[in-house]
Formats: sequence, C-alpha cells, structure tokens
Amino acid sequence: MNAPAAAPVLDLSDVDDSALPVALFGARSMVEVSGTVRVRFARPIDARIHLVIAGAGFTARSRRGGVATLVRERELADSVAPGMRLLMIGLNPSLHSADSGIGYFRAGNRFWPRRWPRASSPWTAIRCTPSSTTGWG
Repeated sequence: MNAPAAAPVLDLSDVDDSALPVALFGARSMVEVSGTVRVRFARPIDARIHLVIAGAGFTARSRRGGVATLVRERELADSVAPGMRLLMIGLNPSLHSADSGIGYFRAGNRFWPRRWPRASSPWTAIRCTPSSTTGWG
C-alpha cells in the first residue's frame, strides 16, 4: 500500500500580519477541498490569526506555537484588500463558487451580465475588467 502524501508546507514566518489574508488565500490553490496544508506563522497563533485562517476558508485541525495544520473547507474565502473598488456581499455561495474561489461563479448566474453588461460569465467579466481592480490577469 502507498503511504498517504504528506501535507504541503507553507512557510509564512516572514509574512507581515497585514499580508496574511492574501498569503493564506493563495494557499487554497495548494490543496483540494478537505485537503490539508501545514503553515508556519511568524508568531504563535492567536485569536486574530485564527480569524484570518477562517476567513481564508480553512479550519485549524491542530496548532502548536506558530505552526498549524489547516484543512481547506468547501466555502468561498473572504477577499477584501486595500484599494478595492468593489466589494460584493452575498449569502450562501454555491458549491461551484466555493470550489472555484470566485463568487457568483456559475455561468448562468444573472449577476455578471448586470454588473458588466458585456460579460456573460465570470471569465468574460474578468477579461473585461482591468487587472488593477480584480487582481487577476
């Protein structure tokens, strides 16, 4: 029998607290839903870091000092950053949105054509929007 693969390790020990949300959001691409990633933080995990972990769509399975094993949840992570020009707020994202990491992801969702008239899906909306406002592209 093959041994289970070891969880990837993400060293955030040199990341400032203000950059943790973006760094943890990036960790979502390292693991699939229900997968684990070991993360090393610059300091012991306190209530503030725990909130950032939850906001990034993870649950801390175990933590000791500044190291935690995080489980990726099937939910849409928070995405708020300085300089944002648009903040979309909604409830209960679809499983498609949670899996993709993009709100209102399903192509038939009526949000995209209303927000960006030339857009019929999240992908065309991203192409129609300057990268400075979306962070993509």
